[in-house]
Amino acid sequence: MRKEALSSDLAERVAKISPGETLAKRNVAASRVAKLLGISSVLPKSEMVAIEADGKKQYGVLMAEAKGIPFYKFYYQEAGEEYRNKKLIYSPDAMRDLMNLQILDSLCGQTDRHIANIMADVEIREIDGEQRVVIKKITGIDSDLSFGKITYSALNGGQPLGSLKRIEYLDGLAFPAMSKEVAESLLALTPEMLDYEMIGLISKAERQALLDRLLGIQEAIQRQKDYEAGHPEVPTKFLEKDQWADYQKDLTKKLIGNKQFKDKLKKDTYLTPTAVVGIKID
Repeated sequence: MRKEALSSDLAERVAKISPGETLAKRNVAASRVAKLLGISSVLPKSEMVAIEADGKKQYGVLMAEAKGIPFYKFYYQEAGEEYRNKKLIYSPDAMRDLMNLQILDSLCGQTDRHIANIMADVEIREIDGEQRVVIKKITGIDSDLSFGKITYSALNGGQPLGSLKRIEYLDGLAFPAMSKEVAESLLALTPEMLDYEMIGLISKAERQALLDRLLGIQEAIQRQKDYEAGHPEVPTKFLEKDQWADYQKDLTKKLIGNKQFKDKLKKDTYLTPTAVVGIKID
């Protein structure tokens, strides 16, 4: 009951989702947006289905099962004895997944992303002579509190909106890095295409807020691209698939002994600094 009360409060106060607005359809809507951006793998596939029972049609949501272990279990030593007291570290692919999930959540207005609804697909590998728990892939689950009426200005206004992170500061994108492919997909996504995919899933007011967030995110990405084009000496924030490994190494160097940068990474991103560097979770 307490969890339901907290979810209701978050829905109305933060996500601005009115009572009675269907939550389950939001998983389908988020799945469709992920597909439009070419990152379907960061969310379980969700579809509207019709089932006939006793001569009557019933409509519902069918969702694929997400592979992995809830992220929080590694922090509370509940993931299993084989993972206990081993260093937890992202693979470059998992880092890319998290950044993809973050920009997807920003567009979708997902206000409830936390370590209990992020699944980590892991394996134990020997690295530098010791066994580590390597996160191979990340999948977000539970998009029920997405697609409220949050505008881009509210999203980027600096006020707490659940788990949502701001997109940009005056000096550029708040994201330390973004998939180049996803950035290009976002810039190519038209309001008409996005709106069409949402019909029947979220309300008109929520679709208008979604399109407002799309426009704001597109403009922020374009500003960053324009700045980089005029300042070739500045490292790009838009990474190709094969650049994430080097990016992780650079990020690790910046994090070691730098509390200010660590705090900024925690504030602006979904990345857990200890899992970037690879530190034992006590």
